[in-house]
Amino acid sequence: MPSEAEPLKKADLTRSKSGGRLSWILLLCASVLMAYYVVFDRVDHTLTSEIQNRLRKQFPGHFVRVDRARLVPGQSILIDGLSICKSTEQGMRDVIKVARVQCNGPIDLVGIVQGQAIIDSVVIDGLELSIWPKTDGSWSLSELLRGPSGSIKIPTVQVRSGFLRIGHPTGEQRREIICHDLQGSFIEQAIVTEDPSVHHLRHEMRATLSSSYFSLLELHAVGNLAASQWDVQGTISKLDYSSQLSDQLPGVIRERIEKLEGFSGRLDTKFRWVKDREQTDFNGHVQIQQGRLLHPEVPYPLDQISGDLYITRNLLQLRNTVGRSGRASVSLECDIFGLGGQAPLSAKVGVRNLALDEQLYNALPQGIQEHWKRLGVQGIVDASASVAYNGQDWDPHVVVRAVNGSVHADFFSYPIQRLTGDFEYRKGVIHAPDLVAYAGNQKLHGSLTLWKSQPRWLMDMSVAADGPIAIDEPLLQALTPRGQPQSGFQRFANSLHPTGTVLVKKARFVRSADRPEIVSRSLELTFSECSIRYDGFRYPITEINGQATLDHDRLVLKDFVGRNDGARIQGSGVANCSSTSLESVDLVFQAFGVSLDEELKQALPTSARNLWVQLQPSGSIDRVEVKIQRPNLRSPMDLKVAIQESRNSDRSITGMSLHPLSFPYAMHEIDCVVDFRPGRIDIRSLSGIHDASRVETNGQIRLHSDGSWDGMLNWLPTSRLVVDQVLIGCLPQVLREPMTRWGFRGPVSITGSTYVASPEEGHASLLRDWNLRADLEDASIGIDHVKGLRGTIQISGENSNHSTTAYGSLALDALSVRGVAVTGVEGPFALSHNVLYLGRDASDWNTKNPSGRRIASSGTPANPMNSQAPVVSASFQSNVRNSLVERRDQGAVSWFGPKVVQPIEFPNMDISDNDMRARTLSGTLFLSGIEPLNGDRAHLRVRLVDADVHGMLVDLGETVTTANGRLFIECDVDGSMDNLNAVSGAGRAWLRGANLYELPAMIRLLNLLAVRPDQGAFDSADIEFGIDGDRIPIKSLQLDGDLISMQGRGSVNFRRELDLELVANVGRRGIVGALVRPFTQNPNANWMRIEVGGTTSNPQIRPPMPLRDSLDQVLLETP
Repeated sequence: MPSEAEPLKKADLTRSKSGGRLSWILLLCASVLMAYYVVFDRVDHTLTSEIQNRLRKQFPGHFVRVDRARLVPGQSILIDGLSICKSTEQGMRDVIKVARVQCNGPIDLVGIVQGQAIIDSVVIDGLELSIWPKTDGSWSLSELLRGPSGSIKIPTVQVRSGFLRIGHPTGEQRREIICHDLQGSFIEQAIVTEDPSVHHLRHEMRATLSSSYFSLLELHAVGNLAASQWDVQGTISKLDYSSQLSDQLPGVIRERIEKLEGFSGRLDTKFRWVKDREQTDFNGHVQIQQGRLLHPEVPYPLDQISGDLYITRNLLQLRNTVGRSGRASVSLECDIFGLGGQAPLSAKVGVRNLALDEQLYNALPQGIQEHWKRLGVQGIVDASASVAYNGQDWDPHVVVRAVNGSVHADFFSYPIQRLTGDFEYRKGVIHAPDLVAYAGNQKLHGSLTLWKSQPRWLMDMSVAADGPIAIDEPLLQALTPRGQPQSGFQRFANSLHPTGTVLVKKARFVRSADRPEIVSRSLELTFSECSIRYDGFRYPITEINGQATLDHDRLVLKDFVGRNDGARIQGSGVANCSSTSLESVDLVFQAFGVSLDEELKQALPTSARNLWVQLQPSGSIDRVEVKIQRPNLRSPMDLKVAIQESRNSDRSITGMSLHPLSFPYAMHEIDCVVDFRPGRIDIRSLSGIHDASRVETNGQIRLHSDGSWDGMLNWLPTSRLVVDQVLIGCLPQVLREPMTRWGFRGPVSITGSTYVASPEEGHASLLRDWNLRADLEDASIGIDHVKGLRGTIQISGENSNHSTTAYGSLALDALSVRGVAVTGVEGPFALSHNVLYLGRDASDWNTKNPSGRRIASSGTPANPMNSQAPVVSASFQSNVRNSLVERRDQGAVSWFGPKVVQPIEFPNMDISDNDMRARTLSGTLFLSGIEPLNGDRAHLRVRLVDADVHGMLVDLGETVTTANGRLFIECDVDGSMDNLNAVSGAGRAWLRGANLYELPAMIRLLNLLAVRPDQGAFDSADIEFGIDGDRIPIKSLQLDGDLISMQGRGSVNFRRELDLELVANVGRRGIVGALVRPFTQNPNANWMRIEVGGTTSNPQIRPPMPLRDSLDQVLLETP
C-alpha cells in the first residue's frame, strides 16, 4: 500500500507546480491585454469622435451619430452604428443608417491624427437608406449627394446589403415603401486627358434592388458629383402597379402620375435620366401587360390592357395600347404634354363592339344622359374619337357608328331596331345625317342633330319609312311619351281599335330654343288597308286609305276612304290634344249605301240595339254621317250619327224597310232623316209605304243606360193607312178581334202623337200613351152594313201592364147604315179592360177613373167636335113643342061636335147631354151603352127623337108615302149587332101629330069599321115593344082618334111581317067620346076585334068580328 501511494503524491506535486506557472502566465497576458485595450480604447474613442465631427461638418443641418469606430492599424477603420438624421416637423428622421462601414487602406493612428489617412475602399453592410419628399420639393437625400469640396479622392464604395425606405412627408410608417436586397457600388475614376494639368473625374454607380412590388430594379449611373452631372439608366422588371402602390407613393410622385388613377397592371420599364448644370432630361419606356383600368370617367372596366408608354420630360405617349371590356375592344393612342393635372393632351380612341348599357350611360355628361334616356338608346356600336385638351378646354371629335342599335324614345316610344349609321360629335353638336333602321320590319331613313344648350340640349330628328308599318299595340302606346299618363291621343286611338298599316312619309321631332321643355312632333302619315271600330259606335270600317298630319298637338285627317261590305265611307277631321288629354275633336265620317245588317246592329248601344230588335230594319241606308266632336276640354265627347234615306234616290241596291216586331206591318221605301246621339235619337222625318198605306212621323227616342228606351212620335197629316185584313192582323189583340168582327175597311188619316217605350216584364206592347186623330175617308164596316164613313175620331189612351185604357170622341160627318144616311155623329167613348163605353157611360167612366181624367185632360179636347148638324138635348121637349106646327084643320066641325085643338104631348125620354148623337131617319139618334170587345153581350141605349115619319119612311125606302107625324123611340138593347138572332131588349115608341087616317091601310081599316077616315082622325100612337132576335113583340099598341081608339098587340119581324090583333073602342076626343067613354072604361068593353097580317108594305086586314058583348052587357058591367 505505501509503495503505491508515494508515486501518486509525487505526481500531484508535479501537477501543482505546473498549474501555478500557467496561472502566472495567464495573469501576465491578461495584464498585457488589458493594458492594450485601455490604450486602444482611448484611440477608438478619439477616432469615433473625430469621424463623427468630420461627418457633421460634411453634412450640416443633420444629426450624425457614430456608435463606435475602431482602427485596425495598417488595414482599416471599422465604423459601427452610423446614423445620419434630419430634424422634421414630426421629429428626428433617419436618412442613413449603417450597421457597419469598413474603410480599407494603409491607415495608422498617426495618419488619422495628422489627417492623412488613406482610404482605398469602403464596404458597407446593413445600409438602411430613407428617402422622402420635403415640402420645398427636394428629397431628403439631396443634401447628402453634394460632391465633396476640393479634390478629395472618393474611394470605391461597395454596398453589400441593405434596404431602401421610400417614405411619406408625414413619416407614417404605413405609407412607406420598403425595397430590399439593396446592393451597389460607387467608383471614382480619373480620366486621362492630353493636358496633364486638367483632371477629370468620372463617377460610376451601380445598384440593384428588389421589392414586393417589382422583381428587380437595376440602376447604372455615370457622372460627376462635383459638377452635378449624371446620366442614370435603369430598368424595373415586372412592376406590379396598382392602386395600393399608388396610395403608398409620396404625393409629389402620385401627382405626376395621377392620370394613371384606377390603373393596375404589370410594367417592364426602361428609363434614362440625364442631368447637367443647365437642364435635366428624362425619357423612359414602359411596356404594359395584363393591365386593368377602373377609372371613374371610364364607364367600363378595361382589362387585358397592353401597350407601350413613352415618357420624356414633357411628354407622355401611349402607343399600340389595346384593351378589352367584355366583348368590346379598345385601342388608344395618346400624347400628354406634361405630367401635371392640367397638362394638354391629344388622344385617339377606337372602340369596337361596344354595348350601349347602363354603365356607359352613367359615364356620360348629364346633358348627353338626358337625351340618351329620352331616346332609349341600346345596342352595339363602334366608335372612334380624337380628343384635344389645351389645359383649359376640351375639344373632342367623336364618331360613333351604330352597328346594331335600337331606339325607344320616350316622346315616341315605338321600338326602332337594327339602327346603323354614324353619329358625329364636335363642338357641342351631335350630327347623324344618314341613319338607317327598321321599325315593324320596314326600313327607315333618318337624321338626328343635337345642339348643346342650357338648360337642355336642343334636338332635330327626322324619320321616313320606305314601306308601311303595321298598326299594333306598340305603335299605339308610342302616342304617349314614356313614363307619363296615357295621352289623349292614345286614348282616342285605342277607342278606334285600329288595324292595318301606316306609312310614315315624314316625321320630325324638334326641341327648340323657344320651348325647350317640350319636344314638338310633326308627322305625315299615309294609311292603307286599315280598319277601325270606334268604342262609341262599334261599326267596323275596313279597307281604309287616307292621309293624316300630326303637327305637335294637332291631328288632321283628310281624304280618308273606307268600306263596309258594299258601303262606301269617307272621313276627315281635326283633333287637338295636350300631353295628358284630348282637348278638342271634330271628325266627320260619311257612309253611303250602308247595309242594315248585324254588324251595324251590334255597333249600336244596348238601348238602340233593343230598339233595332223591335223595328227589325232591313235593306240599306243612302247616307250615314258620323260626327265625333268635342269643342273644348270641359265638354264631354259627343257622338252624332245622322241617317238619311230617300226613296227617290237612283240606286241598284235595296231600299230600307221596317218590320216592327210588336206591330208586324211592314213599311217599305223608307224615307227618313234621323239623328243619333248618345242617349237619344231625333227623328226629324220618317215616312214609309205599305201598298196604298203611307205613314210619316217625327219625334225623339231617349236611350237609357240600362238598355231601355222610350220616346214620343208625332204623326204628320200625310199619314194615311188603308185598313185591310193585313193591317187588322197586325193590330194588338184588343183591337184586332173587334175590328175583325166588325169588318172595318177603308182609308184612315192619322195625326197626333204616341208615346212608345221598350218592352218590359209584363208589358210587351211598345205603345204606352197616345193622343191621335183619325180622319176616315169612305170607310166601311162589314160588307153592306156601314158604308161611306167620313169624319174624325179623336182618341187618347195608355197601355198598362194590365189593360188598354182610352178616351175619345167621334165627329163623323156622314155614313150609311144599311142604306140609311147618318150624319153629324158625335159624342164621347172610352175603352177600358177590353170594354167599349159609349156616350154617358164613357163620361161616367171618365169621371170615376183617375186614369180616364188624366187621359182626357192631357189629350182629348173637352168638346172636339165641330159638326153643324142640329142636336136635340135632354130638354128637347119644350124646344120641339114650341117649334112644331099644328097640322090639323082647327075649323073643321062634324056632327060629333066641333074639333077640339089638342096640343101634341111629347114623351119624357131617358136622354143625356153626354150621349152620342147623330142625325138619321129624319130625326136625332142618341146612343150610349157598353160594348165588350171580346164578343160578350153589349148593352146599348138607343133613342130616336123627333123623327119626321114621312122623311123616315123615305129614308127606309118607301118611295110613295103620305104619312107624316113625329116619331119618338126609346129602346134598350142587349146582345151583339153581329148576331141579330141573339139580340134582346125592350122599348117604347111615340107617334105624335100624325095623319094615320090618310094611310091606305088605315083607310081600309076605317072602312071596315064603317067610319069615315076624317072621323077616325088617328094622329098619335103609343107602342111598347120588346126585342127578341129578329122578332119584335108588340106588348101594347094604342091608337087615338076623335071617334075611335084602338088597342092591340102582336109582333113584327125584320122581314116586315105583321101579326097584330087590334080592338076598337070609343075615341077619347069629341062629343061622342066624352059621352060614351065613361061607360067603356072596362077593358072588355070593346066594339070590334081586327086581325092584321101580311107585311108592312101589303098588310092583310081580315074583316072585323062583332063582339058578343052587347051595349047592355057593357053598360051592365060598367061600374
